[in-house]
This record gives sequence, structure tokens and C-alpha cells, in this order.
Amino acid sequence: MDKISMGIIVLMCLFASGVSSYAPVKYMNTNCGQSVYVISANRIQLDAYMVESMPRNCRVTIETSDISLDIHNTSSRIQFLHFNVPCDEGKVVLYGFMEGDGSYCNDNAPTKFLKSNSDLSMIAFDKYHTNSDYSASFELLVTETHNGDCGHLDFSCKNGGCINDVLLTCDGNNNCGDDSDEQAVACIWFLPVVITVPIVTVCGFIIVILLLKKKLRLRPRGKFTSRVS
Repeated sequence: MDKISMGIIVLMCLFASGVSSYAPVKYMNTNCGQSVYVISANRIQLDAYMVESMPRNCRVTIETSDISLDIHNTSSRIQFLHFNVPCDEGKVVLYGFMEGDGSYCNDNAPTKFLKSNSDLSMIAFDKYHTNSDYSASFELLVTETHNGDCGHLDFSCKNGGCINDVLLTCDGNNNCGDDSDEQAVACIWFLPVVITVPIVTVCGFIIVILLLKKKLRLRPRGKFTSRVS
């Protein structure tokens, strides 16, 4: 393998490690009447095919807790990544937020980040009966945050909030709400180690194997003679 190909592999590995996102998906239809526990970040998602089989009123409680377990004044910061809820199919209702409590459908979904009043908040989907196929869908990013002194596992956002350092900085999501966790300084000093280590390890094995194969190909071959009796 030539140097150019090797360089491309290394760059691909580094790129994959730097942009990996840690925000597991929780689905509305499987969490109706239950709590989603957020210690770093989660995505709450509703896909159109789920709507028909869902109960008419689906309520999901969001409970936040700091990963270090020694901070108790946590709250959630939410942002809609995608929103397509026709008003004749249903509405999304938010509870427990400083600004933004209310019902949303069509094009009136919140465009800014919303912060909850406490560690408890709720998102609901009220479904209307319709004779047509449902097309409603949305995706919500929920990030655990707290103010005050940031702990040793936290990243300090420019807006004064604290989020999980290792898992959320440089993951492609604006978890801080001011994009400071995705800016160059954060990405240089706070790479998501927990995610990158397995990726870099696998890439390292691949590179080592390729180097060994190259070395074996370059090794001089011995000359063998056969005896004929």
C-alpha cells in the first residue's frame, strides 16, 4: 500500500473519531406513560409509521440526572431537530419549561432552545383520528444541563451551563445551545474519548495489519532447488 492510501485511511479514522455522536434514540411509541432518564443527551423520536398504533394521548416524562450523581439541580435543554406534525393529525405538547410550554403543530414548533424548570419535564403527542395515513414525525434533542460550578466530568458552556464533557463535546450536536461545545477550542482539548478510543483502536489494528502485509511482500524470497533422484 502506498503512502497516499495509508494517509487516507488515517484521515478517515481521525474524522470518524472526531464526529461520532453520543445521543441514543428513544422512541415515543415504546415509551408512552414512562420516563426517559437523561444523564448526558438523548434524542426522542416519532416516526410516521408509529403513529397509528400509538394511544391517542402519549406522554413521556423526561428526568435528568448528572453523570457524576453529586449535582442535583439539573434540568433539560431541548431542541427540535426535525418537526413535521400536521395540525389535522395531532399536536405536540410541552410541559415544565421556562418558556415554550404549549401546543405545537404545522410550522409553529419552537426554533430556539427551551430549558426546563427542574429535572422533570414532559413531552406529549396528542393524536387525532384521521381517515388518511399519518405523516406526523419529529426528532427532539434533549441534553442534561446545570448551572453553577461545573464538575470534573463537565464541559463549561459559554452561556454558563454545564454539560457532559467526554460524551457531548465535538459530537456534531449543539448541546450547549450557544455552539461552544462544537467550536475549535472545545474540539482540540475535549475530544470525546469514550467514543474515539474504540474507533481509533480498530483503525490502529487495520493500519498494523496493512503494514505487516506490506513488510511481508517486501521480504526477499529465498531460492529453493529440488533434488531429482
